[in-house]
Amino acid sequence: MQYEANRASREEVEEMLKFLKSAEGDAELKKMIVDAKHSCERELSIPQQHWDNMWQIIRPVTVGYSKKEFFSMQWARMVAIAALFLVGGGIYLFLVNRDKKKAIQTVTSSVNIHHKADILPGRDKAMLRLTNGSALNLENLKVGVVIHQGNTKIIKLKSGVLAYNSENKNMGEVLYNTLTTPAGGQYEVILPDGSKVWLNASSSLHYPIAFKGKERTVELEGEAYFEVTHAISPSTSKKMPFLVKTNDLNVEVLGTHFNVMAYANEKHIETTLLQGKVRVTRYGLSKILSPGQEAIADNKSHDIKLTSTNTQQTVAWKNGFFHFKETNIRELMRQVERWYNVEVEYRTDRDGQDFTGIVPRTKNVSVLLQTLELTGTVHFQIVDQHSTGHAGKIIVLP
Repeated sequence: MQYEANRASREEVEEMLKFLKSAEGDAELKKMIVDAKHSCERELSIPQQHWDNMWQIIRPVTVGYSKKEFFSMQWARMVAIAALFLVGGGIYLFLVNRDKKKAIQTVTSSVNIHHKADILPGRDKAMLRLTNGSALNLENLKVGVVIHQGNTKIIKLKSGVLAYNSENKNMGEVLYNTLTTPAGGQYEVILPDGSKVWLNASSSLHYPIAFKGKERTVELEGEAYFEVTHAISPSTSKKMPFLVKTNDLNVEVLGTHFNVMAYANEKHIETTLLQGKVRVTRYGLSKILSPGQEAIADNKSHDIKLTSTNTQQTVAWKNGFFHFKETNIRELMRQVERWYNVEVEYRTDRDGQDFTGIVPRTKNVSVLLQTLELTGTVHFQIVDQHSTGHAGKIIVLP
């Protein structure tokens, strides 16, 4: 299944949700519920009001079970997952309070927006800087327009993806392009070798318009998901490694799927492998990753730590979701800053809560903020006064 393999597009995810809500998808939904029941590992303390709200959401799939039985503690995770799929883009959220050692779960199928102001989510937009220094706004570039640079053709496909087609005839000077997404933007590009790259918000990718020599090298700032194809060097007739350079870290692959997160304002550079094999190198230290592993490079040291990870969480942004797992409020809000192009002001010093949950990135920011507010531990204000270049400002309140 494309979703389970983290290769599903946003359109495919929406189609899956639609299927699960249909009569034809009933059997698959029930199977997911049972699987979730058996994999539940944590008991939750949930207010009665939330149980009542959830019961109204998921009652259609509870035939054969009483309310009391269905809402036993061991079914809590199942409830969240069932509600998530039944509402087709709904939300489930946990708040973990490290001080009280308790967890509160909130599930909602609709959010009543009470913020006077609101901010739209990000969308597909980027700037392309060509070899001659000129810049193109890809939102304004018409589908089908072909740009010629040397022996390379650049075209915007019907899907909105930017694609390169190189004939590799000219082995002279290497020419480069730079694709940059602003805050509130994302974009997909197909490189000259057929490799696909999804660029997250506030990111840039610097790459040659034709791959030559012994290796394929690109430079990344921010975050990107790569699906790299195998390639043969036209000059040596040998395999061409694909090399991603970001800050002081290099990621080397042949053909594989992986994600690199290297924002300057984050504490770590994170490389997550979904398929194949990659080698991460930093200051002479190398680590080889297997699928399902993540290399975490601390920005304050030369260390590289390998850990097992939830790859679906890592690439959720590509599939149209925020996926938080014990995420601190400030780390969470940095994602909000990038995706909604907002500035954030803190009027609280409380850092003792970690949030875990899934929220669609296609919703206005008020949906995400009110969902967090339902936990009762944090509140927000959206104001119109903001710095030039931002879509708005969010104030984080106690």
